[in-house]
Amino acid sequence: MLALKPLALSFSVLARNDTNQPRSDPRRRRGTGGPRYGFGLRSPVVTFRHDAPACDIEDWQELDRLIGEISNEQFEWPKFDRRRFGSQASMRILLATSAIQNAAGLPVFEPGCICRSGLDRRVQAVVPVAEGRERIALRALRWSTRLIGQYIEFVAGGHTDWRHTANMRHELVRDFQRTAPAGQNTIHFLRAAHQRRIPYSIVYESCYRYGQGSGQQWLESTFTPNTSTLGVRLARNKQRCNRVLRASGLPVPDNVVANSEVDAHRAAQRMGYPVVVKPIDLDGGVGVGAGLETEEELSAAWQEARKHSENILVEKHAAGRDYRLTVFRGRLLWAIYREPGGVHGDGVSTIGQLLERLNSSPDRGDDKRSPLKRIAFDTEARLMLSRMGLDLDSVVEIGRFVPLRKASNTSRGGMPLAVNERVHPDNAELAVRAADAIRLDLAGIDLLIPDIGVSWRESSAAICEVNAQPQMGTTSQTHLFGVILDELFTNGNGACVPVYLILDRSRELTAGAALETELSRRGYRVGFVHRRGARISGIAVSKPGRPCALACQLITDRGIDALVVSIENPEDADNGLPGPEIAGLAVYDDNHDSRPRGLDRLLEMTIPMQPHRRVIVSENAAASLAESVRRFGGEPIHVGNNPNEVVTALLTDSPADYQSQPAGAVDSSGAA
Repeated sequence: MLALKPLALSFSVLARNDTNQPRSDPRRRRGTGGPRYGFGLRSPVVTFRHDAPACDIEDWQELDRLIGEISNEQFEWPKFDRRRFGSQASMRILLATSAIQNAAGLPVFEPGCICRSGLDRRVQAVVPVAEGRERIALRALRWSTRLIGQYIEFVAGGHTDWRHTANMRHELVRDFQRTAPAGQNTIHFLRAAHQRRIPYSIVYESCYRYGQGSGQQWLESTFTPNTSTLGVRLARNKQRCNRVLRASGLPVPDNVVANSEVDAHRAAQRMGYPVVVKPIDLDGGVGVGAGLETEEELSAAWQEARKHSENILVEKHAAGRDYRLTVFRGRLLWAIYREPGGVHGDGVSTIGQLLERLNSSPDRGDDKRSPLKRIAFDTEARLMLSRMGLDLDSVVEIGRFVPLRKASNTSRGGMPLAVNERVHPDNAELAVRAADAIRLDLAGIDLLIPDIGVSWRESSAAICEVNAQPQMGTTSQTHLFGVILDELFTNGNGACVPVYLILDRSRELTAGAALETELSRRGYRVGFVHRRGARISGIAVSKPGRPCALACQLITDRGIDALVVSIENPEDADNGLPGPEIAGLAVYDDNHDSRPRGLDRLLEMTIPMQPHRRVIVSENAAASLAESVRRFGGEPIHVGNNPNEVVTALLTDSPADYQSQPAGAVDSSGAA
């Protein structure tokens, strides 16, 4: 048996606003400095070092299969140098650490990278974390390191119970989920932003800031900066919403407020069965009883609705299929048919077997993050079958649909089926008018109509609900999050502001000030930070402080179109930068040829953050600097000691690559 020394870890956290408290805990510290970035990752990061294993192995298949099962995210394998000690083990530590965070619903969408390893067999790597969840990442790292270490020992002939450690992931995921963003919409928006290289940071709870500076947008679930508070309040009162839609000439069913069970029966007798019972002030199908045909069913539904709300509505049942039409900024984005929870016959299997097979789908679950919900065989399902003369042991013909739910909400087990191409133009316009009538920029319109391909003016139709905060995380709609972000940011342009980092060793911060002046001359509102404080458009807005901490604060200000970060020592950037990308990096020294401490770490961290990977180097900078720049994959650009030459070189790649020119901007020649 081969005895192996356990993999030893040491950590360095770039982001400082860490917490491991649940969402409801008031002790959580939100937004205390913002996320910190580095090493080319699009997420805040934690750096760590570990001892490379004393031996290497070739058989990773069983472990790789496990890591692939942890998360549904399709991670790319981390980049690594096969010649380095421990790179295979390090790569899998990165993958497992990211996978378990992602499985818990945390916004971690990439695996990290290996920076370097030394002759002492210490490997340095970087792993992405969710903002404010650095302690979660450290726990995930410790678990991953233990897992990989035990697996290596097991394959090498040791007696370790690595599978027990692997099974601990279930408990970790449940624990981590307490700190994940609430609801389904937020995590999908964050994933879409990550794919589009749009940075994001927490404002509060599930409200996130997407973008930077003047280009930022705030979103809380599907609430946008333009979502009307009055519209949301109106949509969340079904009776008032119905009244406004009716006044606008839109088709809606009759309804009556039922303050008691007796009132409910009187309303049903007056309107005629079948009817629907629903809470006035709740969404998501909570407490809804649909297609009620008898007094007994009405009483049971009213009592169930009263468990969830004191405000109950009795509504005339509108015949037709249930469609959800999602509207954004005056146009129809997507339409789905919401098939009620049920099973499709195959001519062989019993209904019970079909239901068991349906509920075993990985897309179905009982937790809030599952895109589809399992269908329990309860009283409602038993009643639905009995009306059709069926039971769980019945075998139905191929293609026959057997509904087990009256309501079609996905929260009740419904299945969304895309029908966007079939929507009649009149029905699309109806949905747009309904959203506008309630004054909502983004809304989900629930339309009951026999056929979505036939105009509502030529058939029976009714708008049964307008959702001010539609849940779009179902299987057929996840692309909508990217579509909405694309429209908010005009296909990504304007989401970011150009950030310039200058290691300025002159006494007067000459190069940084020169860049600030030139960008201002071109029409940009410039944020400038250094140890003496921060200013916007020349006006001081802070006390002295650490430049990168001030930069994290300033980049949230809508009054800046560009940001210049001037540091005097490389250590000033040790805690990371305010965004995942920088537009330019320069090392300026006007009076001596010396190599500042920590320069290699600065270059290693910042060169991958630039699209062009260039470093502007002034003449008096250390002669060995060019070699270091190349070692970390960068291209040194040599200029003279005049700070204006540094500025010219930095602006060779126009800030327009990051953000469109602001109104009234001038070009470099001074022409308007």
